[in-house]
Amino acid sequence: MFSPTWAQEYSELWGATGKKWSPTSRLPDFSFAGYHSGEKPIPTIPPTANVKSYGAKGDGQHEDSQSFLDAIAVTSHGTILIPAGCYKISQILEIHQGGIVLRGASPAETVLWYWTKKAGRCRLVCWGANDTAIKYHVRIHEGDTFRVETQGGQLFANKPKLTDGEWHHLACVFPPGGKMCHDHILYVDGVEIKDRGGNNVGVDTDTKTNDVEIGWNKWVGHGDPAQGVFDEVAIFSTALSEKDVNDIMNKGLAVALSVSPKEKLTTIWGSLKTIRYLGN
Repeated sequence: MFSPTWAQEYSELWGATGKKWSPTSRLPDFSFAGYHSGEKPIPTIPPTANVKSYGAKGDGQHEDSQSFLDAIAVTSHGTILIPAGCYKISQILEIHQGGIVLRGASPAETVLWYWTKKAGRCRLVCWGANDTAIKYHVRIHEGDTFRVETQGGQLFANKPKLTDGEWHHLACVFPPGGKMCHDHILYVDGVEIKDRGGNNVGVDTDTKTNDVEIGWNKWVGHGDPAQGVFDEVAIFSTALSEKDVNDIMNKGLAVALSVSPKEKLTTIWGSLKTIRYLGN
């Protein structure tokens, strides 16, 4: 009796872990990625459970994996709410049926690495409808510094310039109790920006109308798409301290958040920080 053995095969364009891909390689086609191939809006599913009802602490110290697993196990359809906090998760959270959503309380901080030599009003991370107070864009200000804005208001750094062809770590924090645009705290390479300006208006971000977009915002129709390279983009539902921002910058998201980096996407794409942009 003959039993054939099949060798595992990998894409010649990608390899097993992406090692065959280079900045000059073909880009994967994700045109039809997303809910219903990206052709239908993501539905708003009503909340049915809260992880804190199952013992989650969200203090960054307590192991909360089982609380999340218990909430998932009893939910057949609906949204599981995750209140603001820092949750320590060491186990894999598996969801085996559709119609279940894990939803954070609200966006409070955006962190990312960004590399560019191109000036422009480049959009980095965007969400919310294009209207006073509810629009929320993290972007490059008038060509070369860091900025966060809503419709009619903005907070921007007067320095340093970000279009110098070097990697920069950017963090935008909206602290507890914040209500105005100028309540934000901006960090560039772990240093809080003190030299800043802009028009101060109220902030009441709309998190339901539009999806979060990275690198562009199709709903607004003005400004420029990002013209650079991103790495380790994260949106937190709780405001982080200056120490937290620096830990993430120096250690990376995987290590700073106590998650094993083995086989994680951030580990694979972290090597991007060593490349040089080959475009004009």
